[in-house]
Amino acid sequence: MDYSLTKMEKYYPHILMNAISDRFEEEASTVIGNLTWRQFQFLLLVDQYIFYTIDSTEGKINEVKAYPTLNVIANELNTSHQNVKKIVKKLENKGFIQIVADEDDRKKQRIKISESGRDFLIKHNEINKLIDRSLSNISEDDIRVVIEVLDKISKNLVNPEQNLLRVQTCDKKRIIEVDTFKKCKIIPRKKNRPRYQLYGSRGAVLQVSGINRFIVGFYESEADIDKEIDEIDKAIKRGATEYCLKHNCEVEFDTTGMPVIKAKDNADNSMRKNETSTDD
Repeated sequence: MDYSLTKMEKYYPHILMNAISDRFEEEASTVIGNLTWRQFQFLLLVDQYIFYTIDSTEGKINEVKAYPTLNVIANELNTSHQNVKKIVKKLENKGFIQIVADEDDRKKQRIKISESGRDFLIKHNEINKLIDRSLSNISEDDIRVVIEVLDKISKNLVNPEQNLLRVQTCDKKRIIEVDTFKKCKIIPRKKNRPRYQLYGSRGAVLQVSGINRFIVGFYESEADIDKEIDEIDKAIKRGATEYCLKHNCEVEFDTTGMPVIKAKDNADNSMRKNETSTDD
């Protein structure tokens, strides 16, 4: 017996996803008033944005509330920077968000939810009841499977031929295959310690659980790690299958296992040693 999918079965997931999206937006509009579902999602993301930090004294990852940039929200909503700017303008006019300058880089703009915006989310908290109703009688395991499948479909549409990017880790010891990247701030700030660490992972679901998450590189400043992430995004969009780090700093590890920025002399000597070894 032939158990291969029929043409209709292949089309049906997309037809169903579109029908669910339309129905949900129709239901949501009766709950969230004069905002579109997209604008409401934007407010939620800004309000719930989490920045990851590494506590070097305890060796654990912490989650810290922070203000996201336009690029961060654009990536989360899977839309263009231009579309996000339009949403920002409308929400700013309603007094729901504020644009604030980054403390470390005054040229960079971050998005802060206003008191009016937070009050709006609290007032329209019944949207959670709609979410719960849509997921009723579905097990947690099934929900996670659906998320994983939808995540794969999304990534296939972005780059159908190659979902994973091969990246050499900063220690030059291995090549890892990843499709998602997240920056992590290292705290407390100590002399000769890099300020940021870049993680790579396979799949959004696995990233949340910490499974298949790898250290890709270390960086001296947020500007450096942002440049790296931007370069990686460009590489993925043009269909690249491999990427070499460009803006990371060389590190070595102290007796506690924490990274320390390698002294320039040591890095140069190591490079010359490798070159000599290659020549031999």
